[in-house]
Amino acid sequence: MSGPARPLAIENVTVIPLDTDRRLEAHTVVVRGDRIAWLGPAEDVRNMKGAPRHIAWRDGIARGEMLGPSLHTAGPTTDGDPTMRVGAVSVSTEAEADRAVSAAARAGYEAIKVYDHLAPQGYQAIVRAATAYGLPVVGHVAFQVGLDAALAARQRSIEHLYGYVEAMQPPGSPLREHRVDPASARALIAESAVRTADRSRTRELVDATRAAGTWNCPTLIIRRRHLQTLEELTARPENRYEPPMHVEGWRQFKLTYPYGTSLKGEELAIFQQIVGGLHASGAGLLAGTDASVHFIFHGSSLHEELEEFVAAGLTPYQALVVASRNAAEFLGELDESGTVAAGKRADLLVLSADPTERITNTRAIDGVMSGGRWLARSDLDVLLERVATNARALPQWLSGPPSWATEAPPEFAARY
Repeated sequence: MSGPARPLAIENVTVIPLDTDRRLEAHTVVVRGDRIAWLGPAEDVRNMKGAPRHIAWRDGIARGEMLGPSLHTAGPTTDGDPTMRVGAVSVSTEAEADRAVSAAARAGYEAIKVYDHLAPQGYQAIVRAATAYGLPVVGHVAFQVGLDAALAARQRSIEHLYGYVEAMQPPGSPLREHRVDPASARALIAESAVRTADRSRTRELVDATRAAGTWNCPTLIIRRRHLQTLEELTARPENRYEPPMHVEGWRQFKLTYPYGTSLKGEELAIFQQIVGGLHASGAGLLAGTDASVHFIFHGSSLHEELEEFVAAGLTPYQALVVASRNAAEFLGELDESGTVAAGKRADLLVLSADPTERITNTRAIDGVMSGGRWLARSDLDVLLERVATNARALPQWLSGPPSWATEAPPEFAARY
């Protein structure tokens, strides 16, 4: 699995370059070092809850000292006071915003993540501080801020489509007017807001999103998980890659979920409509999964999210673009990655079946080229087995349950 000392040729393959909807039959891709020297998708991971170890990983991968996808990381979560997020930085004033943002900038984080409980003054203070330090604002739409204000602030990205169902509520309603207690807002959304959402506002909202230049990372897989039974989830083969107590934490969470799931199918349908509208309007979409919560596994969940994009009306090719070219464009790296072209970073996925014909073919992985290092299917299987072994060996006191299952206040569960 060491990096090639001489050029490596991947011969007689069909290349999906992802610049336009086309297929290059019977091609050879020559890789020299970490670059495509001559004539699938590029690997970029966006981490939304930063810690010092993530900066170390990012830099180690960039130097070729660690094997992994190109990593980009936001800083620690910024939230209101009180926060519902363990480890979040509370921000209510200009001074607190400046301290939080300046610390993130000095540490080398690439974005500022905002969260649910921020009050309008705290949110706007973060936006001003982030602008001053040249960092984008990404994350949730706080309940007391709302979608309109987030778009007016040119928030760079919105996660999980938060804010849209609230903006679809009838005029004068607490959710629409941001007069709801943040601690109970997710419960309202889970229990009733889907029924009262005015879907006819979708076009207006997606057009406003496009005009603001705001991107969305829908994480539709979260909603799909609610439609799956505990038996289905605990039978998933990916559980072997998680520490047993972590899986047990997920199981307990599913058993004790405090809000009904009867509307989750309708909620998913609304979000699919929003995703289809965003795509049709030309607004930016990203592929993400919120991996590490609720039986959402790192790696495999991205394949599922691509399937959710297709279920929302995108073609398989368009879903692939969301996960590759769009990611590079969002990160300002389109000249480096995102499409398959000479001179770009050699992060490639080699498949035995065409994903533009059936999106599930992204799972038919023959090999991965990561930063110029070739990993055959057998190499990938060795790495996966190592992950499974390490998961089983992790001491119980380290392995679970997850902090969100034991430390967060009860209303936290309503996010899911």
